[in-house]
Amino acid sequence: MMKTTSSRSPGSFASRLPGKARILRRLASPLLLALSLSGILPSLAGEMNLSWDPVPDQGLTGYRIFYTDAPGGPFDNFVDVDLSPQQTLAGLADCTYYYVSVRSRRADGTLSAGSSNIVEGFPHPELYSASLPTIGRGGTTRVAVSGSGIVPGAILEPGSSRVFVRSLSVESCDRLTVDLDVAEDAPPGPFPLTVTNPDHGFITREDLLRIGEQPAPFEVLSVSPVAGDRTVDPVTPIRITFTRLVDAESMTASVLQLIPSGSSRPLALDAPPLVEGSGSSVSLIPAAPLLPGRSYFARIKGGPNGARAASGAALLRTVTQAPTFSVRSLFVQSLHAATDGSNPEELAGAEPVAADSRILATFSEPLDPATVTAASARILVPDRGPIRLSGSGNPMLSEDGQTIALVPGEPLPTGKTLVLQIRGGAGGVRSARGVLLGSRRVRVRFSAVPAALQSLAAAE
Repeated sequence: MMKTTSSRSPGSFASRLPGKARILRRLASPLLLALSLSGILPSLAGEMNLSWDPVPDQGLTGYRIFYTDAPGGPFDNFVDVDLSPQQTLAGLADCTYYYVSVRSRRADGTLSAGSSNIVEGFPHPELYSASLPTIGRGGTTRVAVSGSGIVPGAILEPGSSRVFVRSLSVESCDRLTVDLDVAEDAPPGPFPLTVTNPDHGFITREDLLRIGEQPAPFEVLSVSPVAGDRTVDPVTPIRITFTRLVDAESMTASVLQLIPSGSSRPLALDAPPLVEGSGSSVSLIPAAPLLPGRSYFARIKGGPNGARAASGAALLRTVTQAPTFSVRSLFVQSLHAATDGSNPEELAGAEPVAADSRILATFSEPLDPATVTAASARILVPDRGPIRLSGSGNPMLSEDGQTIALVPGEPLPTGKTLVLQIRGGAGGVRSARGVLLGSRRVRVRFSAVPAALQSLAAAE
């Protein structure tokens, strides 16, 4: 692969084979081509560089390049080019995977009987600008880079031995975000930045970023869970990452706080905030699982008595996470009715179940067996009360802990409205990790018919 030293250097695309792509179909024709993707020609976004072995035929006037984004064709798109065996195919859609083939062309417009092998790849990526063109030394800086043709799975390589990629996210075809760690002794000035797509097409910019004279400021780089997340696991630790190494003594529960929405009182932690091995991230572990459906936010205290870097630099101002994040709950994934010798059927209020059915409730994660009781999960008959369950009188829990079975000690009464009720809240079912049900109770109405009638309806 070739990289030039210009300020904007496109890279080559990889064919399915290394080097010159081999000919997939050999014909007894002097117009046969061996096509490959090339990094010799300058190229911009929406373009692919091609090269091939010239055909030794005096009657040729050029070549025709066929291309498509459909695997196997048809190759409906084409462009005619001159006799140069190095060409740029332009006007392509960014982040679209193309298949390309070439045939030679005579003066009368006739084409060679055989075509070249097929090469494939994305158009070249391009980089346009950075959200923060100058970054400080001795810390981590988050930079958003705008461009085009940036494909998921692309990698970014700084052209400096003192700059390192901590994390990279390709957010769209025209944007990526990268966290860059810059060493304390990094020399000031510009450094190259190369983005390479999964097919090895790349772009290098020499002038997109530079290292400044000043050290990186001490700031909050990120908070996890991220603001606005509505699917946070109730036992997820809170991770706060700073731009520089932290002073562990300043990372206290009064400085780093997790607060429920609508409250000013922070949650109790299971242990003091823990500085992780990187030295710039701190974890908070709540003393109890977060409540399902509730929203929370992190607050990092700044100022003289707030968070400090290992160098002594203070966080200038208090940072409050906004918007908040929300916690997902334990929930019932499915409800079924089953009889011996039959497959479970979905418990739907409009469809009656056989009187000898057992009711199955499957949850989103394994349950705490101690919470699966006749009080937390039961079948009710209005004006009569709960139906007695067989055995100990409690629902049975499956081996994986996710499904409870309510097995009536007698046939379900027919001709009545029945209610399956699963209790939530502090006295209801909860997961083995302590996660509560999302609602105070789950109620599903259904009815039963004699088992013989249900069997007859199933047969019909």
